[in-house]
Amino acid sequence: MAVNTDPTGAECRLDRDGETLGVVNPTPGSVTVSKGRQNINVFCSRDGFEDGAGTLPSEFQTMTIGNAVFGGIIGLGVDAASGAINEYPDSILVHLRREAEVEEQEPENGGAPMS
Repeated sequence: MAVNTDPTGAECRLDRDGETLGVVNPTPGSVTVSKGRQNINVFCSRDGFEDGAGTLPSEFQTMTIGNAVFGGIIGLGVDAASGAINEYPDSILVHLRREAEVEEQEPENGGAPMS
């Protein structure tokens, strides 16, 4: 699975069901993940930018219907339980926003009202 950010050069962690599946550092890069029923959450960070996140949905493979005809209902049940009938998109792009560079400044008089 390809992982990219805009801008590039970020570190991204891929998690599924509370377990880290892999890390791409720096982006762009790729990681191999097994099939599963749960979505994959992607968390990316880069200095000078707000953290970004995305989700890779676990989607039903349409060819599973053919497998049910040839493999039977038991095979379909096993595949459904393991997540083998699901697949993830081939890639994800996470957009990172530049951090605000506005600094709050205290008034020079310590914040006391001027008279």
